[in-house]
Amino acid sequence: MKAFIGHSLLFIILLFISSCATGDGERRDDRALTAKPALPSWTWTGKDIRYPEELFITATGEGGSLETADKLSMIRVAEQIRVSINSELTLSQKASDRDGVVQSSRHLSRRIDTSVDIKNLEGISIVMRRHDKKNHIHYSFAALDRDKAASALLKKINNHYGLANEYFMTAERHRRNIEIAEAIPNYTRAIGEQRKADAPLQLLNVISAGADQSVIITTESAAIMEGRLIETISKCRLEKVSGNLQKGEFGEALKKPLQVIATYKNNGRSYPIERLPVKFTILEGSGMLQQEVSTNFRGHAKTIVSRVSPSGIRNNIIEATLNYDKETIPAPLPKTNFTYILPVKEDIKVRVTMRESNLGTKIIPPVVKPAIIRELKERGFNVLEGKSGKADFTVKGRVKSSKKGEMGEIIFAISTGSVSILDNKTGLIAQEVKISEADSKGGGLSLKAAGLNSLQTTGTAIGQKVAKEMEKLFNRTVKR
Repeated sequence: MKAFIGHSLLFIILLFISSCATGDGERRDDRALTAKPALPSWTWTGKDIRYPEELFITATGEGGSLETADKLSMIRVAEQIRVSINSELTLSQKASDRDGVVQSSRHLSRRIDTSVDIKNLEGISIVMRRHDKKNHIHYSFAALDRDKAASALLKKINNHYGLANEYFMTAERHRRNIEIAEAIPNYTRAIGEQRKADAPLQLLNVISAGADQSVIITTESAAIMEGRLIETISKCRLEKVSGNLQKGEFGEALKKPLQVIATYKNNGRSYPIERLPVKFTILEGSGMLQQEVSTNFRGHAKTIVSRVSPSGIRNNIIEATLNYDKETIPAPLPKTNFTYILPVKEDIKVRVTMRESNLGTKIIPPVVKPAIIRELKERGFNVLEGKSGKADFTVKGRVKSSKKGEMGEIIFAISTGSVSILDNKTGLIAQEVKISEADSKGGGLSLKAAGLNSLQTTGTAIGQKVAKEMEKLFNRTVKR
């Protein structure tokens, strides 16, 4: 009986243990069935077997919003293309260096910048999205279809090359007919279209290395087109006809127009170029003119310079050159310079005569006169200090000091008088300069010292005023 009870207890214990084990297993199975599935591998690899690398360029983007994830995935596709293009351009640069031809770094950077404009590429789209709700992260998977993108790029390249061919053939025809004003812009347009094809061509090489290059339109290279343009411009001449070395008068127009002639030298003969754009530019000096003109049937172009104003220099320069954008022309443009002559302050002769007295006594040496002379010379005027030579203007006046008052041990004085600027040609007073009490105060421990200090203060103030008035007279009357 005891044995039976022991076996029964053992059976019950085993049964209990078995049921507990089965329950735990079922709960684990339930958790496995209800667990959240893991994120797909493309969310962290940026790759998917449905989009093989030989057919697609893919990338994953993530962010707090769907828009951010979409944008980042597109950017990462563009970054892959950018890396490839940078690598190819670096290799191309090294190869060019070995051949002794160095490409323009500005041209290379322009091609790179254009090449990564992913938004304008056909064949790119967001093909998959996933939202990790637990971590609040959106994932987007962008794929660029290489074949679709290559097809669109080929179309764009052929469009540019087709236009380049058309412009180049038009330019060649005009050049043969000595229609140079029409040939030059067509050469530049042809080169421009060639350059526009550079970026799409770089993209095509990166996106679809197996693209059929035979479908690209055959065209002359940009180097050949540039060479023909340089040759054409090198045969152009721009020369002065009339208007050089004129003497100008302030506020007036130059008496003669500035005139140039444009010619094209071919087979030992010079042909006038009609309808050629010419630009006149003031390099040194000041005035008004019509900047942009065109040559007539004789090859002549001209402009009139008006309202000539002081420039501070004697020889003023105006440049005439062919009016084309220098960025599009790979050669120096023909040009010529005109010079017109203007009076300068050195041409204006001024004499200063002053009568000065301190407290009724004539001052030797004078105080006010040297201050006026100094100011005029600093402004560039030709001051005659001796008796010889004929002056155009005379600064003439008289100044005297007198006691004003005292304050403690300090004695104060002021100066009074008048200063005139005389036009020696007309004999008339051109300008009066006033002496104010504020310009003439001086102080000292003695009356004589106060008077001298007053005259010195007056000299500085009057000198500045006289020089300023002479500037005005110079601008108005030197045209005589």
